Amino acid sequence: MLLVLANSVAVVATLGALVYTRVLFKRPEITESSERKRLADSSAKPTASLLPGKVEFKAVTVNILPTPEKPEGGAGSPGEGKPHFVTLAFSVEIRDLSLAAGIDAVRPEIEDRLLQLLGRKPFDELNSIQGRYHLRAEILDIVNELTGKPLATDVFFTQFIVQ
Repeated sequence: MLLVLANSVAVVATLGALVYTRVLFKRPEITESSERKRLADSSAKPTASLLPGKVEFKAVTVNILPTPEKPEGGAGSPGEGKPHFVTLAFSVEIRDLSLAAGIDAVRPEIEDRLLQLLGRKPFDELNSIQGRYHLRAEILDIVNELTGKPLATDVFFTQFIVQ
């Protein structure tokens, strides 16, 4: 009897967790105002001696995930689809221009992580405003992670083409 009760509790707990994570819990949408607030909260206010600046990154063109085509009559494999690519150039705003060497030292790693990130993005995500804000936040996180300190404060797209 105790074993049946323990199994019942385990099943109910598992179903409750499944219903909560799949049905009830909704991730908050990423909006411009929430991203600006998050960036403002995560970065300390610069002191008067700091001279903010920007570090430019050249344009890169990357193939992104293809848009799946609906095969007629069952023809075609699941990996096939309409190919897409993105061309992206951006600037990273940093707290102190004298620390730009920190970004230049890890520039190849930043570009490599960016290429990996973009290659996993679907067309629909990069074509939406929310997707661009999310990409901006991801680039900012990559730069700050690779430099080892919260050096970057914002990302500005200077070229953004999705086809």
